Amino acid sequence: MAACALYAALAFVYLLPAMSGGRVLLPWGLAARFEPWASENPDVKPEPWDPLVYDGIGQFYPWRAYGFGQMRQGRIALWNPYQMCGQPFLANGQSALLYPGNAPFWFMPTAKAFAVTAWLHLALAGLFTFGLLRRLGASTGASVAAGIVFAFSNWQAAWLHLPTFLCTSAWMPAAMWASVSLMRDRSRSAWLGLAVALTMALLAGHLQVAVYVAIAAAAAALYAAWGMAKRRAIGRLGLAATALALAALVASPQVSATLDLARRSHRSGGATAAGYASYTAYAVAPAGLMGLIAPGHAGAPTDLERPYVGVTRGRMLFNYAEGACYVGLLALLLGGIGLAAGRGRFLGLLGGLAWAVALGTPVAAALYFGVPGFSGSGSPGRILVIWSLAAAGLVAAGIDSAARGIAPKRLAAGLAGVVVLAAVSFYASWRVAGEMQTSVNWGQAPAMAALAAIGLGALLAGKRLSVGLRQSVICAVLATDLLAAGMPLYHTAPEDAVYSASQTVEAIKAHAGHGRAAALNASWSFAGPSAVLPPNAAMVYEFRDVQGYDSLMPAAVKRTLTDAAGADPSPPEVGNMVFLRREAAPVAANLGVALLLTRTDEPLPTESEERPLALGALVGTSVAGGGRCLVQGLDGAPHGDVTWLADTPSHVAVDVRLAGPATLALHDTPYPGWKCTVDGAPATWSPAGLSRTVALPGGPHRVAYRFLPELFQVTLYLGLLGVGLLGGVAAAGVIGGGLRAPRS
Repeated sequence: MAACALYAALAFVYLLPAMSGGRVLLPWGLAARFEPWASENPDVKPEPWDPLVYDGIGQFYPWRAYGFGQMRQGRIALWNPYQMCGQPFLANGQSALLYPGNAPFWFMPTAKAFAVTAWLHLALAGLFTFGLLRRLGASTGASVAAGIVFAFSNWQAAWLHLPTFLCTSAWMPAAMWASVSLMRDRSRSAWLGLAVALTMALLAGHLQVAVYVAIAAAAAALYAAWGMAKRRAIGRLGLAATALALAALVASPQVSATLDLARRSHRSGGATAAGYASYTAYAVAPAGLMGLIAPGHAGAPTDLERPYVGVTRGRMLFNYAEGACYVGLLALLLGGIGLAAGRGRFLGLLGGLAWAVALGTPVAAALYFGVPGFSGSGSPGRILVIWSLAAAGLVAAGIDSAARGIAPKRLAAGLAGVVVLAAVSFYASWRVAGEMQTSVNWGQAPAMAALAAIGLGALLAGKRLSVGLRQSVICAVLATDLLAAGMPLYHTAPEDAVYSASQTVEAIKAHAGHGRAAALNASWSFAGPSAVLPPNAAMVYEFRDVQGYDSLMPAAVKRTLTDAAGADPSPPEVGNMVFLRREAAPVAANLGVALLLTRTDEPLPTESEERPLALGALVGTSVAGGGRCLVQGLDGAPHGDVTWLADTPSHVAVDVRLAGPATLALHDTPYPGWKCTVDGAPATWSPAGLSRTVALPGGPHRVAYRFLPELFQVTLYLGLLGVGLLGGVAAAGVIGGGLRAPRS
């Protein structure tokens, strides 16, 4: 309980700037540069552009606002009608609608819930790491220090604005803890713990990090099985496999939908040699090792005077978070001591393998080609989450090694190893700085070195200080170092500024009606985009848009927009984003667009300049023949009247009155799972571009569409069955006759 309170208190202090003074944990300053907010909220100053951190406000806030807003109304948000002409929403794994850890979004304002969720998972990450190290035999003080290192490592800080990373990675030490306990004790609680931890990791929203959780748990199980009798080890590994299978069953409503969308998405396709070359080209460069001793060596993403300028192994511009690896200078020294003393070898090997993948060595090929679907994941550097946890364990090994006494030669060897690593990383970073015509920035490194010296002095003080006092000093140094390094990396914003009410947006919604609005955005770059109403903003304000931003989108969306413009609708820097290009404006009516938008200082399409509409900070024009639901006779001309009856995310219904046979085209993305009825009877619809069409005879008809995929219905049943099995095991404590109560 004391450890839990400590991590909760540290997480509260860490996030205090984002939880007080009317501020929230959101990078709104990155969106404040866009219209209409730049004109309507001039008091909010734009911040240095960071394309990855922008996802926190450009993706995650709209997803959470929409998804949990629907949940509060008693609906599971299976479909998102507001972006990309409509697309699956639950199937976007990062929606994380079914993840229990997102409960704050059910009960709190969306903007406030981000900090509360982060606080909860930082505390859990620390607590689970503490439990893992205690199970591996570390002392209480050393385990406390390990929890501090993993929870507040630079990796967690750099990814803090993308909540699925923290929410998933927090379960990694829990899964390893349960794996080791299951292999050693074969206990009911350990088996349940492993099943729950893996379930939570699968539901938390980031499948790539969930794969890393499973890898770490498997490695821990194999480590604990080492030296066991073969038959005994196989039996217990089998129990661990059943826990994974049950986790997959419970999480199947979410995971199956995500995998189904992935195979229909713009990122579908297997692993290829060319894809692997691109994957490793975005690996961490050797100069990135400098981040182990000076996290600001290439600048900082929030520093106006010296912004981060890093490069990948392939000499491409790098994002700070993709190579975040700092765990504290004292932590490196402690880890070196632990390894030199012969402790923590398993964790050292695990961390080394993580670095081998992150650096793009041939080891990365095993993941890329060996794990189905992994080829569509993000950069190799994200596996440094495993390094961060391994490093936390090595800290505990170093503390306990010093407490038991370590031979001077071994101590010297451990410290020398860290010095050599520092020298090599500095040299690599110095070479890259020369190429980039910059210099190595030591930033906070001198202060961090001073803190490390204090901690190392306390560690080696011997009997002059009690064990408890030495470990308290070390924990204080680690916490001070990591909080000082991590707190400047996250952004806060005034709560009332985040997607505030907008007169411009209200005017857009009034003119668009049931149709779509489409902004003609010209550019989006890593240097800082120039755009209006950026993708996904429509989800917050609840109007329909053509553009969108998602890691998974139906392939039909990108293909249709490409054909319409004769060019890729995605900017070169972000393949997961699509716009309606100016070249596609003539066919906007076929996408259900009723209103085209642009900046007041940019021209509208030539054929539309006669009908400009003043829309606050923007200017727009109505699209002739635009609308989402149109009737065409056999001659292709408009033929009939349409009256809207329902237009909710998963239900569309209209009344039509036809003079003769015609086709009703609903300009929404065709996707399996939409069921059509005509006058109450099932009907078959046909895909046509980004439309669903149905043939109708003359006369009045009522046409309705509902989205309820059979896959979701089946897997929801399976998921509930899995929950029942978990409950049954918890009550009975028996699985295959193999589980028993834990030993005291």
